[in-house]
Amino acid sequence: MSILIQTYIDQTTQEVLLPHYENLKQSNPDQDIHIISGDSSSSTRDKQHKWKNSDQQLRGWWKQNKSLVRDDIVYVIEHDTLITQQVPELPHEFDLVGKSLYIENTSMRHRRKPLRSRDKNWTPDNWMWWHESNYMLEELGDKPAYGLVSFGFYVMRRWVLDCIMDEKYNTIYGKDIISELRFPTIASLCGARLGEIPLPNVQHYNVPYPRDNKPGIYHGVLIMPKRTQQEIEEDKKAKHKMNQGVGTELSKILESYGFKITANCKCKQRALLMNNNGVEWCENNIDTIIGWLKEEADKRNLGFIFSELIAKRIIKRAIRAAKKDTGNEPTR
Repeated sequence: MSILIQTYIDQTTQEVLLPHYENLKQSNPDQDIHIISGDSSSSTRDKQHKWKNSDQQLRGWWKQNKSLVRDDIVYVIEHDTLITQQVPELPHEFDLVGKSLYIENTSMRHRRKPLRSRDKNWTPDNWMWWHESNYMLEELGDKPAYGLVSFGFYVMRRWVLDCIMDEKYNTIYGKDIISELRFPTIASLCGARLGEIPLPNVQHYNVPYPRDNKPGIYHGVLIMPKRTQQEIEEDKKAKHKMNQGVGTELSKILESYGFKITANCKCKQRALLMNNNGVEWCENNIDTIIGWLKEEADKRNLGFIFSELIAKRIIKRAIRAAKKDTGNEPTR
């Protein structure tokens, strides 16, 4: 399988915009990856035009470079598509797939009411780009046009790309038609079987950057701003601080005795609470912490060996270790 990344060149830095390239390589190390880059005009109107007609860029690149692509299955993604998992396979019954497939209701031509998809009354008949199928009526005849959203992640057989190169589509490719309408419609005219695959994080609008590192495919993900060295260091200190404290030290001691944190216990939550509340709070609330330990011992059917005296000693030992770790001398 081969992956084609469509992107632009930053006119200020002359760098190719590939913010998620490393994520893609790490999650798909065996994929054949190619970069399709073009000029990024400073004009807002030109940028909008290029975004809308991004299949023009794809078509031009494929004409010149298709011999470089070794595989029969081709993925086309945009530079703001973040991929942190293996890309899904193309189902055998389809030739071109994306997130959502719309089929034009030809009886609605010339009298559609475009609506934003977030409108409660929206249906596929209200898709805002159907009116541009009028530019393709000579080729369509009585056949429906197709919408495939989002162009940020398509999977297809390479013959679909060969098809759009046909010179009979040169006129259509000289017009201002959104790629999510033009590309799948031409593919359908060539006989391609169009379909959908589950892509829950792929949208035609921006989605939040996944800070939980959950594997997935996300589009469009805003480019995360570069952090300064000071911000990176402060982040490291904050993380280190979160892992310091009485709760962390108490967890270490208990684990050395064979009592480990489990998915069903409140140990981690309470350890973080002790870390956040600080040493002084723990010193003033030793009885509360003893109660937590007794509660957990009972849950694990170990209440019969629980000793408040030993628990108190262990907690004080954790307090002394936390004071030492923070540079404060332990009190006697």
